[in-house]
Amino acid sequence: MSQYIVLSRIKVQNANCIAGFTWGFPAITHFLGFTHALHRKISEEYDIALGGCAVVSHEYQLHVYKPSPKANYEFIQSKNPPVLAKHKKASPPIIEEGKMNLTTSIIIEVSKELVANSEKIKAFKQTFLHHCLKSRLAGGTILSIGHIDLVSGSTDKQLKALNNKVKRLTMPGFVLQDRSDCLKARFNKLQEEDSNAELLTAWLDFSAMKYKAQPEVKDK
Repeated sequence: MSQYIVLSRIKVQNANCIAGFTWGFPAITHFLGFTHALHRKISEEYDIALGGCAVVSHEYQLHVYKPSPKANYEFIQSKNPPVLAKHKKASPPIIEEGKMNLTTSIIIEVSKELVANSEKIKAFKQTFLHHCLKSRLAGGTILSIGHIDLVSGSTDKQLKALNNKVKRLTMPGFVLQDRSDCLKARFNKLQEEDSNAELLTAWLDFSAMKYKAQPEVKDK
């Protein structure tokens, strides 16, 4: 039997939007850590185990600005704490960080299914929602969760209905996909050119800026 917990339309404030070499959306490790934290809490009360998760992005707002029309985006910084004590004359420190607000949905795989009647499932969803609202997602505060549901199915007909229900709860949105195949393909190509090429070289190659000066050829 397949079973999933669907957290639909999670509104998060001040989440971390820097992920390794990229910025603009929290790293997938934030969502996996969120799922693992929920697993540790909920498994103390129910005979259930959580596995991986899928992420659907609905909308986002980056805390960035442009100093001038042609400038690059810069993160809006804040002083922490905003005001120091009266006896301290120094200015509060600025902690450089990238923040964003976002609305996302998370589909959590249940690796050890919960077997219960309708009343117990209703109580489970309330308990799970309570743990979610007390947790942080990507360092941000969870303001609200639109809907929470526990869906399951074993036969082909039930799995099809499960798939349709998950779509209704999470659409419209953009699903995060694993594209490690692109890294592997680039690594294989680099190894054809240089047998000493490493996987890190292929990863850095995606973020490298490559410009080559070409002399102008004047017509004779």
